[in-house]
Amino acid sequence: MARYYKGGHLLTQVNILIANELDGDERAREIARCVIEEACKPYMDMLGSWISTGRVYDPYSEFMVENKYPFEVRRHAFEPSQEVPLTSLNSPIWEDCFCLRRRHIYLINDDTAEKVLTTGKYLNVIRACSVADSVNPENRILEIDGARGCIVLTEQICHAFDSSAALVLNLILTDYHFVDNLRFVKKYFLIEQGDFFVQFLDMAEKELLSAVTNVSKARIQSLLLMSIQSGSNNLEGNSKTAFLDELVCEFARDHLIDRLDAIHRSSGGIMGGLQQKTPSRNRTFPLGHSGELKGIETLTLDCTIEWPLSLILSRQAMELYKLLFRHIFFCKYVERRLFGTWLDHQILKEFEIRSLLGETYCLRQRMLHLMQNLVYYMMFEVIEPQWHKLMDGIANVRTVDDLVKVHSNFQATVSQECLLTNITLLRILAKLMTTCLSFTDHIRLFMRKTGIEEELASAATEYRLNRW
Repeated sequence: MARYYKGGHLLTQVNILIANELDGDERAREIARCVIEEACKPYMDMLGSWISTGRVYDPYSEFMVENKYPFEVRRHAFEPSQEVPLTSLNSPIWEDCFCLRRRHIYLINDDTAEKVLTTGKYLNVIRACSVADSVNPENRILEIDGARGCIVLTEQICHAFDSSAALVLNLILTDYHFVDNLRFVKKYFLIEQGDFFVQFLDMAEKELLSAVTNVSKARIQSLLLMSIQSGSNNLEGNSKTAFLDELVCEFARDHLIDRLDAIHRSSGGIMGGLQQKTPSRNRTFPLGHSGELKGIETLTLDCTIEWPLSLILSRQAMELYKLLFRHIFFCKYVERRLFGTWLDHQILKEFEIRSLLGETYCLRQRMLHLMQNLVYYMMFEVIEPQWHKLMDGIANVRTVDDLVKVHSNFQATVSQECLLTNITLLRILAKLMTTCLSFTDHIRLFMRKTGIEEELASAATEYRLNRW
């Protein structure tokens, strides 16, 4: 038997042999029990080491937990050829880094084996955060005896799991201020703070209307930080110090529609190639537009997430926040442009041409009504209710896995309700916003060609001079 099996698999086969083949032969059963009691000691030592320190010495691949990516905990930059440090792992890699060898599970069921795996992973998180007192082999090593049966063994594993889960959850929520940092992400990536958006576009709109290749990233970054700092007095707790210096602006290489189209096609979400491409990339700024992407179309935010917060705010999670930012930012930008058209229409009321432009007044009002309701829907009927559900969920989580699940559900719901998962509706919305921008461009062109603004400015200057 030992020729074909090893590790936990071999121990399981010996137990099956005792139960099925040696029934009625007490002497043989006693000898087999002694053999398996001695044979399982190295396996139980590995199990005790894993659930007490998160480490295991398994040179012959006999234990139930496999470490696919050996690494040492390091906090400095690393070269691609070096071992992968724990602090660089995001959630999917972290899930793949340690896995179960199910054939080597011994004496316990699959659910308990998952707890064994998760316990060791949690202990690695704690050790990576340099919480030296929290992982103490002398205090945490359990007396595990495989001969005492699966019930006692399961109880000891559950105790170790509960202890490590509570410790790492408290570490993330309390020591690393996860909720404060999440509020920062909501405030800027989901554009909760309106004054930041207004001040930023007041300063940077002209620059962002240039082709993305001509936009000065350093200038936009400077204007971004200025707008944030001038409106950041209401930041809570440590969220300001955690992310503010790490928040940077970036410019995507493709339009949001194309990006989402590629994501949906790669995941099988839409029928690739059967739907007509939206013309929004080429028609967002139709007057004098060369077909090149503008900075306003590709602007997004990004920030560095420190370990262990990157377990929840992984690269994939932050990529989704960036897509949501681009979507909401552009919708609010179109709304802002329509407000500018409303101001132009107020100026035109001073002249006797309103009857000639009556249809444009109605069209502008319908467009503005659409964009205001869309922005209101996303901000106050989607994001805010789901945010409160997220906070309630975080208050009730017991493990980091629960925390990841609650946050993932929040992102999935917000993305779906904001139309990011429905590429057909998103294309229709993009065309509608393209039409709105084209309309505002033509009204602005009309104001320039007729010289109405200059005439009003000249009249205002003359009035002031006469008063003096």
